[in-house]
Amino acid sequence: MGAVSSRSSNEFRRSWEHIRDDKVNAITLSYVKSGGLSVTQGDNVSELRAGDFTFTRTTNPLYCKNCVINGKSTEWYFIVFPPDLVYRHFPHGIPICTRLTAPPGRQLILAHLMTVLSEEGESLGSSVVDDLISALLKTCSDIAVEQGVEAVSRQSIGEKRMEGVISLISLNLSNPDFSLTAAAAACKISTRYLCHVLRDNGTSFLSCYGVSVWRSPENGS
Repeated sequence: MGAVSSRSSNEFRRSWEHIRDDKVNAITLSYVKSGGLSVTQGDNVSELRAGDFTFTRTTNPLYCKNCVINGKSTEWYFIVFPPDLVYRHFPHGIPICTRLTAPPGRQLILAHLMTVLSEEGESLGSSVVDDLISALLKTCSDIAVEQGVEAVSRQSIGEKRMEGVISLISLNLSNPDFSLTAAAAACKISTRYLCHVLRDNGTSFLSCYGVSVWRSPENGS
C-alpha cells in the first residue's frame, strides 16, 4: 500500500518482464484523490478523476499515466490485496480496469480509509487493519453494485488451471530448458492432463510456447 503525489506527468509500466521477475499474484485497488490517472490493462482503458477508483491484476501487463489538471498535483493511493480477499466482497467477479465513481459522501469515506491504511497501517493492530480493509472493500463493492458495473466473472477451476498454465509458460519464454514435462510438474498435474487442458482450450504447448524455443524430452528436440 502507498500514496503517490506529483505535479508533473509521469508514467508507470508493469511489463511481462516485471511479472516474470516477481511472480506476484494480487489485485491492486487504486483511488484518485485529486488530479487524474489513466490506467490501461489489456483492452481496457480507465480515465480516472478525483473520486474514481479501479482494480487491476498484477499478473497482466499494466500502463499508468498521471494527468495534471489545471496545474494541480495528482494524488492517488494504491493497496495490493490477495485475490481471495477481494473476491469475498465481489463474489460474482471483480470489475478489472473499470472506472468506478464514488458519490460525494463515499468519496470522503474512501479517501479516509485509503489514507489511514497507507499512512498508518503499519502502526495499527492486525484486527484494526482487517476491519478497515473490510470496510474499504465493502464500500467499493456497494458502489459497483449501485452503478451496475459488469464484473469479470469468477473463473471456474478449469479456467484457473488454463490461466495458470499460460502464465507459467509466459514466465519461461526465455528458458531454453523449459519443456512439457517441466510445465506439468510445475502445475502439479500429469503431462497427459496438461495436454488435455490445452486441447480443450483449442491450443497446444507448441502454440503457447513457440516452436523456436520449445524443447521436449519426449520428442528429443
